[in-house]
Amino acid sequence: MEKYITSFELEEMKQQICLLKEKLEKQTIINDNMIRQAMQQKVSKMHKDAIIMIIVATIGIPYCFFFFTLVGFSYWLATGTVLFLLACLVKLNRNKKKLAHIQTLLNENLVECGKSVLLLKKETLQSFKIMMPILAFWVIWFFAEIFFVLPQDDNDFIISITCGSLVGLLTGLSLGISKHKKDMKTIKDILLQIKDLENN
Repeated sequence: MEKYITSFELEEMKQQICLLKEKLEKQTIINDNMIRQAMQQKVSKMHKDAIIMIIVATIGIPYCFFFFTLVGFSYWLATGTVLFLLACLVKLNRNKKKLAHIQTLLNENLVECGKSVLLLKKETLQSFKIMMPILAFWVIWFFAEIFFVLPQDDNDFIISITCGSLVGLLTGLSLGISKHKKDMKTIKDILLQIKDLENN
């Protein structure tokens, strides 16, 4: 009788262990799905932001050219501004495609996804380092033309365009740097989450 009870208890313990394993596996799957969904939301937000910036840059290209030439800036500055915005537009479009690809990989191949995210991080940092000196050069050129190319007979106009440009520049620069830092943090978080999933 004792042997029968012992065998029964052992069988019951095996069943409980099997049930526990099943619960743990289900919990792991649920956690994995939650992490993937969180990453999908982050990537989707970056993708939408890229689309918005593409729209803004697309509208800004003709606007800046006609505004600059109408006000009296040189065609060189107007053309340089358009070329700079076109370069930004190309980069934004590439980022948009990369982010769409990453969204697909998140549900398929985490190893390839991690490589794509690392590549996006590397290219984003490189672009930022290249764009900032170009932007600094453009700012110097822009304000030089305000004081040396535009007609100086209307002081109110010169003061207005200088102040307005400074406010716009500082606002845009602050938003741009803030967006860059936010994107870098998001990319870092995604890489950490991918690493966690790979280790599970």
